[in-house]
Amino acid sequence: MSQNRLYLNVPYAEKDAAKQLGAKWDAKAKRWFITPELQSDSFALDSFALDSFAQWLPLPPESIAFGASEAIDDTTPPKLTIELVPETCWYSNVRSEVTPKVWKILKRLTFQKANDCCEICGGKGSRHPVECHEVWDYNDVQHLQTLVRLIALCPACHECKHIGLACARGRGDIAIAHLARVNRWSINRTNNYIEHSAQVWQTRSQFQWTLNISSLEALMK
Repeated sequence: MSQNRLYLNVPYAEKDAAKQLGAKWDAKAKRWFITPELQSDSFALDSFALDSFAQWLPLPPESIAFGASEAIDDTTPPKLTIELVPETCWYSNVRSEVTPKVWKILKRLTFQKANDCCEICGGKGSRHPVECHEVWDYNDVQHLQTLVRLIALCPACHECKHIGLACARGRGDIAIAHLARVNRWSINRTNNYIEHSAQVWQTRSQFQWTLNISSLEALMK
């Protein structure tokens, strides 16, 4: 039976959250785990149930005993992307340009439009369902940073967007595993993508950017 268990790294302070999501306690191993029953028939790579436990997964996708029907596709474009904000733009964003009251309204509207579900994986966080993420377009000729829209993301997907911060917090492996699962990529493909994103970030961080948040007016309607 133990071969059908996926053990989790759950801190003591988070045990109640894991239990509420369906994790079970192995008294002998003294660890929390989930079973195939939580994933319908197998540990499917695209299972939203598995995504709910992303913050506690100890291993990357290739190390997990997925079902025989599971396939990793390294040719598909990413469903979940990394959006590394240039270092020269770190303190210039929507939240810094509007009042706390307006930011609260913007978040509420974003969450309502998404029905409090992640717009990428469809999942929800254990502590709070979703978080508000700013999607930007970067004009590398004019060095213009333009707000495209605000989207609702579960904490796991949001962490991947800012994977540099995740690594700084010691959660890089968790974010990489989630990124690979959502995109159905191998870890090798995922790491190559992260490396390319980092190179783009380094190039963009050499310039000063002009902020354009004119789209906020439409978002407020």
